[in-house]
Amino acid sequence: MDFYCCKVRLAVENDGGHHNTDENRIRDRERTDELAATGISVLRFWNSEIFKNTEGVLQKIYDTARLRLDTPPS
Repeated sequence: MDFYCCKVRLAVENDGGHHNTDENRIRDRERTDELAATGISVLRFWNSEIFKNTEGVLQKIYDTARLRLDTPPS
């Protein structure tokens, strides 16, 4: 993962073009599922989205972190 916040158990992945193959999409899905099984939520953003919509990406990360902070673990 590219970034991780242990307080809210949130991982952020910045995905470049190499993630856009069938093999890597499967690997990414498996990894996301493995992390979810341990209570870690994963947000994925394409690099192009980060550069074109930085404010929107940051807002999504913030909103998700706030929600996870306000929601007790199950």
